[in-house]
Amino acid sequence: MINIRQRNLTALIAVLVLVAGFLAGQVFRATPANAVYGLYQVTSQPTSYNSQPFKYREAPCNIGDVVVGGGASVDDDSQSGGKVPLVRLEPNHYVQGGVDRYRYIAEAREPVAGFAGNWFLVTYAICAPQTFLGYEIVPSPAASPSSQAFQSAKATCPTGKRVIGTGARVRFAGDGGDNGPGELGLQLSRSSGARDISRATAREDADGYSGTWTLSSYAVCAQGLAATVQGQVSNTAEAVARCGDSTQVHGAGGGGSLTDSGPVFLHEVIPYAGSNGAVKVSMTGPPVGGVAAQALCAA
Repeated sequence: MINIRQRNLTALIAVLVLVAGFLAGQVFRATPANAVYGLYQVTSQPTSYNSQPFKYREAPCNIGDVVVGGGASVDDDSQSGGKVPLVRLEPNHYVQGGVDRYRYIAEAREPVAGFAGNWFLVTYAICAPQTFLGYEIVPSPAASPSSQAFQSAKATCPTGKRVIGTGARVRFAGDGGDNGPGELGLQLSRSSGARDISRATAREDADGYSGTWTLSSYAVCAQGLAATVQGQVSNTAEAVARCGDSTQVHGAGGGGSLTDSGPVFLHEVIPYAGSNGAVKVSMTGPPVGGVAAQALCAA
């Protein structure tokens, strides 16, 4: 039996709608706000609810459609802020059976110390038919593995294109990328205000990490989309940004500041698609400078 921690009534109703969606089937679809783009949201099945230290989940778009944005959430039954950090939030292209496919991938890893409970991971993708002019997923330049406690990265859209979705990923060096210890986590994944770049930050935990690691940022770029950036900053560990005027969420992001926010990490980046949608972001604790939620909104 999955226990969902107490939230305010509005947030609880929204979460229960999403849970009902993925328990009834693999796909939750939001009503498109604009027939030109036909956005819809895909919610993955949850991972197993247990104490496995590393979990992976992907939300695939329909064949022929592209991923625009996405997010993920971890539920670890914590009563005062989550404990399990997200280490990957990635808009991803792959080829299956000779066909181009798109998905949003999320990963989370238990901290080495301080958590021994059960938890599960859910991934969200915002998808659309391939009607975005100049659509592409742009990664940040490859970086050499580093032992720095705090790292940042940015992915830049080509001239004439703007960010419509974002992502970030921590890789542990020398072990295939995902099999490192739970001593790292993402702190930030969002667009700049001008929507020309996607930013990401990550850091080691309070005890540090003796190995080397890298951080990547991802920008989903396109031409011609007149999107607005809606943001909300909170001094707690949670913030919600809302779209308005019949616009809907194309991209979801947020987290701490561009500088080291202390040993706290992204725990949830949840898009609520549909007209007048929203984005909820929570971290494992209140970051230095506050937590921000970001919604990239367009008709």
